[in-house]
Amino acid sequence: MLKVLHTGDWHIGSFPGPEVGGQNARFQDICRCLDFQAMYAEEHRPDLIVVSGDIFHQARVWSDRGLRESRTAIDHIRRLSNVAPTVVLRGTPNHDSEEQFEMLTTAFYGDDSVSVVTEPEVLHIHTYHGQRVDVACIPGFDRGVHRAAHPGLSREEETQVFTDELAKVVLGLKAQCEPGVTSILSTHFTVPGCNMESGQTALFAQFEPVIYPDTLKAADFDLVALGHIHRPQQLPEAGRAVFYCGSITGLNFNDEGQPRGFYIHDIDDDGEAWSEYVETPYREFETIRLGEDDVRAMLSAERVVVPDRLKGKIVRVLYTCSDETNKAFNKAVLEKRLYDGGVFYVSEITPEEITTSVNRDELHGDNSPEQNLAEYLTEKEKSPEDAQRIIELARPIISEAMEKGRLETPTGLFMPVEIEVKNYRNYRDELFSYDGISFATINGENGAGKSSLFMDAMLDALFEEPREGDLTGWIRNGPDARSGSIKFTFYLGDKLYRVTRTRTKSGKATLNLSEYVDESWQNRSAEKYRDTQAIIENTIGMDSLTLKATGLIMQDQYGLFLQADKADRMAILGNILGLGIYDRMESMAANRAADANRELRRVADLQEETGRTMPDKATVEAAMNKTAVEKASAVADRAIHTKAMSEAQTKLDIAKQAQRRSEKLASELGSWIAEKNANASAQAVCRAQISDAQALLDKREEVEAGSQSYGKLSARREELLGTAALIQPKEEKLRDVMAALSAQRKKKSSLEAEKLSAQATCWSYEQAIADYDELERKAADLAGASERLTALEEQDEQYLAADQEAMKLLQTKNAETARIQTWLDIKENEVTHIRSRAIMLETCGCPVENPECRFLQDAVEAKKKLPAAETELETYRQQAEERAEQLDAEYQTAKKKATGLNCRKDLQAQRFLVADLRKASERFAKLTAQKERLAEVKERIKAIDEELETIPANIENLEADRFVVEDELKKLRQNAAELASIEAQLSDVKKYIELEKLLPAAEAKKSAAQTRLAELLTYAEKARTAIDGINAEILTLSKAQADVDELKEQYAEAVAALTVDNTRIEELDQQAGHGRRQMEEIETAEAKLEVLRRQATEQGQLAAGYEELKRAFSQDGIPHNIVRSIVPLFEATATSIISQMSGGHMSIEMRMEKTLKSNSKKEVTALDVIVNDAATGALPYMSRSGGERVKAALSVILALAELKSSTAGVQLGFLFIDEPPFLDDKGVQAYCDALEAIQKRYSSLKIMAITHDPEMKARFPQAVDVVKTAEGSKVIYS
Repeated sequence: MLKVLHTGDWHIGSFPGPEVGGQNARFQDICRCLDFQAMYAEEHRPDLIVVSGDIFHQARVWSDRGLRESRTAIDHIRRLSNVAPTVVLRGTPNHDSEEQFEMLTTAFYGDDSVSVVTEPEVLHIHTYHGQRVDVACIPGFDRGVHRAAHPGLSREEETQVFTDELAKVVLGLKAQCEPGVTSILSTHFTVPGCNMESGQTALFAQFEPVIYPDTLKAADFDLVALGHIHRPQQLPEAGRAVFYCGSITGLNFNDEGQPRGFYIHDIDDDGEAWSEYVETPYREFETIRLGEDDVRAMLSAERVVVPDRLKGKIVRVLYTCSDETNKAFNKAVLEKRLYDGGVFYVSEITPEEITTSVNRDELHGDNSPEQNLAEYLTEKEKSPEDAQRIIELARPIISEAMEKGRLETPTGLFMPVEIEVKNYRNYRDELFSYDGISFATINGENGAGKSSLFMDAMLDALFEEPREGDLTGWIRNGPDARSGSIKFTFYLGDKLYRVTRTRTKSGKATLNLSEYVDESWQNRSAEKYRDTQAIIENTIGMDSLTLKATGLIMQDQYGLFLQADKADRMAILGNILGLGIYDRMESMAANRAADANRELRRVADLQEETGRTMPDKATVEAAMNKTAVEKASAVADRAIHTKAMSEAQTKLDIAKQAQRRSEKLASELGSWIAEKNANASAQAVCRAQISDAQALLDKREEVEAGSQSYGKLSARREELLGTAALIQPKEEKLRDVMAALSAQRKKKSSLEAEKLSAQATCWSYEQAIADYDELERKAADLAGASERLTALEEQDEQYLAADQEAMKLLQTKNAETARIQTWLDIKENEVTHIRSRAIMLETCGCPVENPECRFLQDAVEAKKKLPAAETELETYRQQAEERAEQLDAEYQTAKKKATGLNCRKDLQAQRFLVADLRKASERFAKLTAQKERLAEVKERIKAIDEELETIPANIENLEADRFVVEDELKKLRQNAAELASIEAQLSDVKKYIELEKLLPAAEAKKSAAQTRLAELLTYAEKARTAIDGINAEILTLSKAQADVDELKEQYAEAVAALTVDNTRIEELDQQAGHGRRQMEEIETAEAKLEVLRRQATEQGQLAAGYEELKRAFSQDGIPHNIVRSIVPLFEATATSIISQMSGGHMSIEMRMEKTLKSNSKKEVTALDVIVNDAATGALPYMSRSGGERVKAALSVILALAELKSSTAGVQLGFLFIDEPPFLDDKGVQAYCDALEAIQKRYSSLKIMAITHDPEMKARFPQAVDVVKTAEGSKVIYS
C-alpha cells in the first residue's frame, strides 16, 4: 500500500487584507494552512508527497517580500521532506517564475529527498521504506518555449498544436514507467470537463492548451495528481483516479462556499486507489447583497447588527440603489461596524447597479437654440419686452449659424476595422486588422513602433497632428521613402468609412474620405484639403482633444481631462456634447456687439468732445456774479490796508531808540557775570583744600596705630618664611605613598576578578568535557562507520546498475515476446490457410487422384504441405515458449539480484549515523584542547591565591606611612596659611607708614585755604549787587524792543496786503469780460448735444442686446446650463464605475464654481473634480496615488464616452492606452482590475494596452507583438 499526500496551489504571497505585527494577515493565513498540512503529514506519515505547482502567487515581487516567500516555501518543503520524498512541480510562469524555482533547486541541491521539477521527466523514486514508485511530471506551460518550435501560427492554431504536443508527452512519459510499478502523473493543466466554478481561468480557457480526458484514459496512470484548478474534485470521466487537489486556502470570492485543503490517496498493489480530502483551517469568504431598502435602513439605523456567522470571515458588500442614496451612503461607517462586529477583512463595498435620478427630458441639448435662448432669458428674469427684443436680434444670428453648420449629426458606435500604413515611421508596409481584438496587450522592445501604429497612426490619419510638429515628420527615414500614406477604416454605426492621407517629403499632401456603399467606395471628400478635414471631424463628431480625452490615451497624457485646467474642462465637455454651434453664435453676436459698441463709442466720443469743450452755463453765470462781489470787497480792503501802513511806521521809530540802550547794558552785564563765575571757582578750590587736609587730620590715631601693627607683623613673617619650603617635598612623598596604595588595591581587585573569570571558565570546561568519554567512543567509531557507508554506497551503485540491467532485460523480454508472437501469428495464419485449402478435397465430391482443375490441384498440394506446416508450427511454438521462459528467467534472476542489492533504507540510516559520528568527532577534537586548557586555568588560580596572600600586609604598611606623612603635611600647611594671612595684613597696613609722614603738611595747608576763602566771599557780594541793577534796567527796555519786531511785521503785512488788493482788482476786471464771451459759446453747443444724445440712446440699446446674446451663447450662458444639467449624470456614471473598481471605497464628486482667469481676471465657470475615498477623504486628482489616479482617470474616461454616446450620438468602441504610468505592485494589480471591470461593463469595447510589465501581460488573454526587422517593424498577432 502506497500513501500519497497530494497538494498544490499554495499561492504563497500577500493578498489584500489587514496587517498583523507588520505582516500581511492573508500571508499568515497561508502559513497557518501550510503548518497544518505539515503537522498532518508528520502525524500520518505518507510514503510520498506530490506538490502539483503554483507554489507562489506572483512571479515577480519586490526583493524583501520575494525572499520572505521563498524562505517560507523552502522551510515548508524541507519539513515535508523529513516525512517522505517530496516532488515539487513548477506551475504556470505567471505564478512560479524561473528565478524562484532556480532558488528552490539551489536550496535542495544534493538532497535526494526533494525533487524540484521544471522540465517533463519521469522520476524513479524509492520511498523511505524502499518501495519503488514512478512519478511522471509535466510542469506548467511556457508558451514561449513551444512557440519557438512552431512559429507563424495563429492563437487558435497554436493552442491546438500545443494541446496535441501535451498528449504525446503524457503518453511518452507513461511508456517510460516500468510495468508493475505504481505510476503517478503530476501536472498543472486544465482537463476539459472539470468544474471551474472558481472561475480563475474562465477568461483564458479558449487560449490555453489542455489535456483531454481520453489522453489520460489511454495513459492509464494509477493516480493523476493535478494542480491549477482551485476547486478540489475527482474527474471520473478522465480515468480511474484523476484528482485536482485544489488550493490550500481561500484566495478570492470565486472560492466562496468551497472547501480548501489537500488529498490523501492510498494505492494498493493492484493500482486501486482510495482517497480522502483533508480540509485545512482556511479562512472563509462571504458576499452580502443589499437593495435600496436595505441601504436606506442603514442610513437611519444607529447601529448595524453583524451576524455571528461573519466573524473571522473576509466579507464584501454588493448593493443596488439610486445615485442619491449612494451619495448619502457612508461606506466607511458600515465598514467600521463590520469590523467592530468581528469581520476579519472588508474586501469591498461596491454597487452592483446605481440607478441615476437625472431626468434626461430636462436637458436642453436637444432643444433649438431659440428655445434655449428663451429659457435662458426667462431664468435671467428679463421682462417679456426685453426678451422679445433680444430674440428678434438673435434670429438672424441663429439662422446664419445653423446654415453654416448644417451637416448630418453622426450617431452610432465608432469601431476601428483596420489600419494600413506605408513608409510610416518604423514601418515600410504594414496592415493590421482589429477583428477579434477584445482584451489585448501590445508588446515589443522600446523603439519597435508600438505607439506609432496603434496610437499615432489613427490620430495622424484623422487629424495629422504628428508629435514632431513637422507635418512630414511621420514619413519613414530611408532613401526609398519619398512619401508615406495612412489608411484608417472604421465603422460609425452601420456605415463603413475609410480615411486615406498621403504626404511627400516635400510637403505635398492629399486627403480623402470614402464611404462603402453598394459594394464600392464612394468619395465623400471636398475639393479643398481643409474642407475635407472639417468633413472628417464632423463625420466622427469630435476633434482630436475629445478623442484623446475619451478613448485614445496617449503617452504622457494619461487622465487628460482630469489634468486639464478647471475652466478648460467646461470647454472639453462642451466639445463632447457637440455645442459648437453656440461658439459660432457667440462669435457672430460678439462681432455685431463690437460693431454696435464702436458706433456707440463714436457718438459718445462726439458727446464727450462737445461736452468737454462747452463751458457750463450755471458755472459761468455764478462766476460772473462772484466776480462783481469780489471786486467791491477788494476796493474796501485797499482803503483799510493804506491806513494801517501809516500808523505802523510812526510806532516803529520810537521803539528803535530803546533798542540801542539795551544793547549797551548787555555788554556791561557780561563783564560782571564773568568775574562772578571766576570768584565761585576759586571758592570751590579753597573749600576742597580745607576738606582734604581735615580728612587726613581726622585719621591721626588710626594712622599711628596702623604704623605700630606693621612693625609687629613684619617680625612674625620673618619667623614663618622658613617652613613654607618644606610643603612640596612632603606632598610629593604623600602622592608616592597613595599611588603605591592604589596600585596594591587595584592589583587585588584585578586578581580577584581574574580568579572569578578563571573559576567560571573552569566550570564551563568541566561541564563541556562531561561527555568526553562518550564522544571519544563515537570518534573512534567514525572510521568504521565511514567504511560501512562507502560500502553501502558502492552497493547502491551496484543496485542501480543491476536495476537498470533488469529494466533492459524486461524491455528485451517484452520486445522479443512481441516479435515471437507476431511471427507465431503469421505461421498460424499460414497453417490455417493451408488447412482451409485442403478441406476442399473432403467437401468437393470430385476424384482427387488425378485432379484437372486448378482448385483441386491446389487443394492436393495443400494437403501434402499440411503435416509439415503443422509440425513446423508446433516446433516454433515450443521454441517460443522455451525462449519466453529463458527471457523470464534471465529477468527474474536480474530482478532478484537487484532486489538483493537494494540497501537504500540501510544507506539512508548509515548516512544519518555517519553525520552524527562526524559531528561527535568534531566536538571531541575541540574537547581535547579544552581539557588541556582546563589544567592551565587551575594552575593560574593557584598562582593568583599566592599573590593575594601578600597584598594585605603591603596595604597595611602603606596605610601607616600615609598617616605619618599626612600629619606632618597638615602642620606645614597651617604655617603656610598663617604666613599668607600675615602677607595680606602687611599689604593692608603698609599705607599708614606714608600717611604718618603727611600729617604736618596737612595742618599748614588748611590754615592758608581758610584765609583766601574769606577774601573771595567779600568780592562776590559786590558783583551780585551790580548784576541785579543792570538786569532790572534791561527788563524795562526789553518790552520796548519786543514792540519794534511786532511793528516791523505789521508794517510789512500792510504793504503786502495793499499790493494784493491792487492785483486782485485788475484780475477781476479781466474775468468779467471772459464770462460774457463764454455765454455766447454755450448757446451754440447745447443745440448740438441734443442731437447726439438721441443717437447714443438708440445705439446703446442695440449694443446691450448683442452683449446679452454674447453672454447667452458663451460658455457661461446656455452651454453652461446644458453642461450643468449633464454634470449630475456624468458624476453618477463615473462614481458607479470607480466604485466597482475600488470595492465601493472611492467616488467622484464634481463641483461647478466661479473663478477668475489669471490672465484676464475675468470670472468664468470652472469644473472641479474631487476624488473621494472612504479612508482618506476628499482630495484633488493630482494628490492621489498612482493606482488611485488610474482608477479615477479610467472611470472618467468611460463616463465621458457614455455621456458622449447619450448626448452627441457617438459611442467609442475602443480604449487604447499607451505606456501606462509606472505603478507599484498593488498599483499594477489595481490597474489590471480596472481594465477587466471596464471590459466586463462594456463587452463590445476593444481594449489594447501597451506595456512592458510581465505581470500585466499575464492578465490579458490576447497579445500583439511588434518586432523590428530589416524590412521595418512588423506586427505579430497571436
